[in-house]
Amino acid sequence: MPKSVARKTAQFLESSPYFLRAIDGGFANISEIARKISIEFKEKGQTASLVAIRAAVKRFSENRSANFSQNESKVKRLLKETKLELSTGISVIVINPMAYENLKIRPKNAISIVKSRSGVTVVCSDDYLPFIESKLHRHDILIKNKDLVSLSLITPEKIEDTPGVVAFIADKMAENGINLKEFLSSYKDTLLILEKKDSLKAYQLMEQLIS
Repeated sequence: MPKSVARKTAQFLESSPYFLRAIDGGFANISEIARKISIEFKEKGQTASLVAIRAAVKRFSENRSANFSQNESKVKRLLKETKLELSTGISVIVINPMAYENLKIRPKNAISIVKSRSGVTVVCSDDYLPFIESKLHRHDILIKNKDLVSLSLITPEKIEDTPGVVAFIADKMAENGINLKEFLSSYKDTLLILEKKDSLKAYQLMEQLIS
């Protein structure tokens, strides 16, 4: 099998989350995936036989499934040592970066502050939100959500050397129809910010994963 076909097929699959989910879940239809990749290649003017593509998809699937199983086992073992904490009355406010830099008083009581080019995300208590708002102009507040719930996961230090923990948790939440308003991870702490209506379901799901 030409290496170029294997490489192009792998690149295509790596950029296709739905195909990856099917492969990781063990319910992928190799022939159907190969057929769709073949169509994609033809549209781009690339030539490759369907047999070669199918062989490449099969090899990719086998290798990924083996690695996925190993990583999932490590993640599950780590979660067995994880503690949960549920907190209510949580707010999330996203501030214009320039406005945040011009603040004379930093939100010291914030639970988390994450900076990016497009905004500064501050997670705090509902009680502390009015103080932050009082230091800002209305147009400097990009997003504001309050009366949320935080689900904190306190994990062992080895989470730093365990790949796929965040992806595993996020996938489980998505599979169960739980929307995450924010997902923050720092050292041993992983913080899930949810709406109240999803909090009990999320907590029960995490209890199942760590038990």
